[in-house]
Amino acid sequence: MGAVGADDYGGACGGEIVNKYKIMKKGESNPNRAIWAVVIGVAITIALLCFIVFNNGQKFFSEKTGYTGDTIGGIAGPILNIIGLIVVYFSLKEQFIANTVQGNHLRDEIISSRNDKHFEFTFKLFEMLSVFLERNDDFLSRIAELDFERYKVGKQSDKNKDTVRG
Repeated sequence: MGAVGADDYGGACGGEIVNKYKIMKKGESNPNRAIWAVVIGVAITIALLCFIVFNNGQKFFSEKTGYTGDTIGGIAGPILNIIGLIVVYFSLKEQFIANTVQGNHLRDEIISSRNDKHFEFTFKLFEMLSVFLERNDDFLSRIAELDFERYKVGKQSDKNKDTVRG
């Protein structure tokens, strides 16, 4: 897997939410729908309760309506449970995608940190080598001169051997 840029995942990096199917801009996310659904549900519940309380609740809650309520509850209960199951499935699916993205970010951060450490170590090594060369410049120059003189002496002896043979 190749290197991943900061904008590939979104979040604080690019202001995008990564989805398996498409990339949604931050303004396109759906928290407003959820807020409106809750507000509308609460408003309907309050309106129904006010209607029942102020219109003599005895009409709505008698022995005759008990069977109807049991029937509605028996039909609506499983349907609502299936809807809840579907919602939990999609939320877990989105959480899995978010965890994958977070894992990729963490992996990239670890790799970046490791590369930074290697770079710092290499830089310090070159820095120490530079300091060593500065401190021992005279000594190293003398070694180079001696080596050059030895090379020069070796060349002269090779010339002497060639003239003797020739």
